[in-house]
Amino acid sequence: MKPSPSSFWSACCALAVLLPVATLTTSAHAGCGASAPTRLNGLFYGPAAGNAYVTVLAHRGLWGRYNPDNHAVAENSRSAVVSAADHCMDAMELDVKMTQDGVPVLMHDYNLGRTTNIWTRVSGGRKYSPENGTGTNDTVSSHTAQFVGQLRLLTPDRSTTTGDFVPTVAAAITAARSHPNDAPIVFDVKTADAARAVSRVANQLAQKPTDTMAMKVNATLYKSQAAFHADVPNMRGIPVFVTNNLSRINVAQVRDAWAANSNNVAIEANVKSVNGLLQGELLDWAKGRKSPVGTFNAIPDYPGGGGRFYDSDGHCCYKLEDKYVTYNGRKETATTEATGTT
Repeated sequence: MKPSPSSFWSACCALAVLLPVATLTTSAHAGCGASAPTRLNGLFYGPAAGNAYVTVLAHRGLWGRYNPDNHAVAENSRSAVVSAADHCMDAMELDVKMTQDGVPVLMHDYNLGRTTNIWTRVSGGRKYSPENGTGTNDTVSSHTAQFVGQLRLLTPDRSTTTGDFVPTVAAAITAARSHPNDAPIVFDVKTADAARAVSRVANQLAQKPTDTMAMKVNATLYKSQAAFHADVPNMRGIPVFVTNNLSRINVAQVRDAWAANSNNVAIEANVKSVNGLLQGELLDWAKGRKSPVGTFNAIPDYPGGGGRFYDSDGHCCYKLEDKYVTYNGRKETATTEATGTT
């Protein structure tokens, strides 16, 4: 998939609108020639180091078939964090879930069956099958950090375990900050308790987290930048607008509340088709302000092919074209033809 230069960072102003985030290939980007604060600023103001077109984020770290050194590196692993820094990514985006005792760990799914060897750690456990939904698939929140931290991550094809255990957010920050090619981290957080927990950990491990870390949160969770900063005063926030939440918020109101009195805001908008449901309220609005606009292409994470994605509980699978949303009498679907990607 190739990003279109004309749709990428168009100006250096108040707000960036990003489309569905996924791993992008390691094409031209700022890389190790720029400091972590400079690269993080590039996400909010436009790419660093004079590159006018592409900012490269390693989604879930640099893992799987996108890792040029080792295709067996697991997603959201310490190895994926280190590899992202090794290969000079402009930033990395890491997913966060909470354990039973309130410790933030790196995990995309709410459940542990798809990505870990949890079946070896519980009585009567069986390896989880994403295809038929059978086997041990406990939630992250049903176990303590000590238990979760003893689970080994699986290779992307799920054929065997890796040498990586499920890392805490603290371990990920430490790995990134101690690397000579220190890369910014964008945490993808789904709940307020996780947002507060990540903020606390960042304060313990970084002198000025706002220079090297940011946090993605659902626009339905924090409806203004002020509300976000009441819980997370030490990071920049990126509200995420997805079409299946449109009926729960006033998009224009929340958008304006995030952008008010600030020239340091990025917004991620889930736009699944040409002239989609968020086109006017977010993309056209941003372009009218001559704000930076970025396009990210969703890359399927199911290793079996067919353009399929795992669901958030780890079971297989869906295609973007299977997802339909109706809002204000209009209907939107996601297809590669509609988005115009190649």
